[in-house]
Amino acid sequence: MHHSNILNSPEDEAFRTKPRPPQYSFNIPPSAFRQDQLLTLAAQVQDLLTQHDRCIDEYPHAALCMAALTLEEAVYSTALAGLSVEFKEVMYYTIDPHRSNLSPLDVRAASSILSYRNALPALIMSRTCPEINLKLIGDFFVSLQSPQLVRFKGYESELNLWLQFIDNQDIHPLLKLALLQSEFYRLQPAALASGRLVRQLTVIAAWHLKVMRHPALYLSRQFCNSGRYHKQFYSSYGAGINDWCEYFLRQTAITMQANTAVLPQLEDLYRRLQAAGRNAVSDKIFQPFAAAMFKNGGISSPLLFKHFNVARSSVRLFLDSLVDAGLFSEQSGSSGSRPAKYVFTALLDVLSARWERQA
Repeated sequence: MHHSNILNSPEDEAFRTKPRPPQYSFNIPPSAFRQDQLLTLAAQVQDLLTQHDRCIDEYPHAALCMAALTLEEAVYSTALAGLSVEFKEVMYYTIDPHRSNLSPLDVRAASSILSYRNALPALIMSRTCPEINLKLIGDFFVSLQSPQLVRFKGYESELNLWLQFIDNQDIHPLLKLALLQSEFYRLQPAALASGRLVRQLTVIAAWHLKVMRHPALYLSRQFCNSGRYHKQFYSSYGAGINDWCEYFLRQTAITMQANTAVLPQLEDLYRRLQAAGRNAVSDKIFQPFAAAMFKNGGISSPLLFKHFNVARSSVRLFLDSLVDAGLFSEQSGSSGSRPAKYVFTALLDVLSARWERQA
């Protein structure tokens, strides 16, 4: 496990070594920005985003399955801030947070991850993109649950300029997203949480700008994979703005290819889950259960009985059928006061394998 380190995160280091200039001035797009050099790549990436939307529409349970990617986005966006807890450990935490083996710092990180996840729009629920305004930014800001959130107030005028740029009609929407990220990060309105806040807002802004019809621009895992995220950010403050925009576009392309490829596998996983539980529970019970499993990644036997109205006599049969099908694994015994925990390991395997294919 990678332990949380709230005092020595990449964003903490960035904040200490590259503080906001005393006389900050809104500068978007920067003078070094050359849109013409990036339009061909932007158009290619837009095609990939459109294919991703079509893929979501093609599979009947894709919206439900994408909930797993929402949790993954929260895990890796938080990891970019230095609060690093492994994805599977967060899955364990969601099953029974009161009996977690995580350290106190990791518990705080896991709690922040779930708050972050819950602030993102749920693909299965979302129909209308919310207006991006100071209230939305403030609500996202609160969801980060960081003790270092100390600077948000007093930045309203700069943030309003940032919001106005969203409606700029002269710049390709994908390049606008890259520029918005760079400027927001340079502004540092949320102190050490600015990176996480702008990554949340990027999901909404992509939806708002109609580069995607579904709120699913989850880029944080690929930003972690690339290992160059913060370096590229800092170079964008000067002559490196086009390099940053190109980096943003290429990481978006890699992510969309990986996610488009994994959607049919997630759909297949849903059907395997349904087949394995068919003899133990009704379809009425299975639907909310499946939604929770793709969202959280696991369940404990008492929660299955309590929240999904599965009869006590059927709980063990249902869980055993999922284990026998190779979909879930039991993480602890059910004797004594520690109920059995079941983790959706097949989901974890599918999500991890898509990045191995991209390597």
